Amino acid sequence: LLALQPIHEAWAGVKLVPEMAYGLRIYREGAQLLMHYDRVASHVISSILHVGHDNASEPWPIVIEGFDGKTHEVVLKEGEMLFYESSKCLHGRPRKFRGSYYSSIFVHYRPVKYHLTREDVECVVPP
Repeated sequence: LLALQPIHEAWAGVKLVPEMAYGLRIYREGAQLLMHYDRVASHVISSILHVGHDNASEPWPIVIEGFDGKTHEVVLKEGEMLFYESSKCLHGRPRKFRGSYYSSIFVHYRPVKYHLTREDVECVVPP
């Protein structure tokens, strides 16, 4: 997390606090990631590092909804990193993976003076 922090701060334009890294995540034939938002409290500035996949696999794009409401499909090559705001942008891999393996690492940060929680977001609208 600390080694990657400077490039995340450069992309985000703010100082960040390291929160979490997940991986190596390995997905197998038929895997899907339903569209979702990540944790509001900790997954503010995020990236996906695509580690590798088998040569016979079909491309498995991540689908991200931008702030304009349009969805974008991104196919990562081995070694490529995608930066995104994972608690604000709906994202997933809704198509089933076709191949024997696909592996990634997920890295998450939050801005230094950021303190929103799930409750802050869910409770702002009165019942």
